[in-house]
Amino acid sequence: MSLWELLAARRRLRAEGRTQVDEAALFAAREANGALVATAARESRRVRREAVRRDRHRAEVKPAAAIESQISPEPVASGAQTEPPSAFIVEIEPW
Repeated sequence: MSLWELLAARRRLRAEGRTQVDEAALFAAREANGALVATAARESRRVRREAVRRDRHRAEVKPAAAIESQISPEPVASGAQTEPPSAFIVEIEPW
């Protein structure tokens, strides 16, 4: 057990209200601290990954209201055949 682990275990036991600390209690507190650190590392990795996923999703997906506001409705004559909008027609240059 390193010095910093011993000090952390003592702090943990004192925070729990224990005044007398024996060897078994120190090792139990050390194991509890190790489990806490392992859980925190797993959780922080998961939280970082979720944040990246959330940011990517926000960058790639536009809200429906923003997309609808970009589309201008064109009046359609009854019985008239509609042509696709010119934005979808792409001229291909022959080589």
